[in-house]
Amino acid sequence: MTKLSSVNDVLALFEKYGEEFYGEDVTQNAHALQTAAFAELDDATDALIAASLLHDIGHLVYLADQGHEADAKKLDDLHEATGARALAGIFGPDVTGPIALHVTAKRYLCAMDPGYLESLSP
Repeated sequence: MTKLSSVNDVLALFEKYGEEFYGEDVTQNAHALQTAAFAELDDATDALIAASLLHDIGHLVYLADQGHEADAKKLDDLHEATGARALAGIFGPDVTGPIALHVTAKRYLCAMDPGYLESLSP
């Protein structure tokens, strides 16, 4: 697995793979920026804004490791854990913790609040 050791490594991943689409109508770059903007509007901490920006970086790490020819299904398998591990050398648990838990949190919210599911981007 690609280990990221600097913010420049993170930026390089977004530069190389950020314009990819993953079953959404927006690119990874756009999705990351939208998510961070919503966190900022909600007066989240700087760490949570950073986590929001980087929450799907596991998808980009997967592409860096496996390339486009890899099984697309595996792209979503544990991307949250992959991303949190890849960022652990740069950020503390206040950033990597929310990244590691965001899929579980999203599943919970979708199950408990039908309105939440409808509010997500198509």
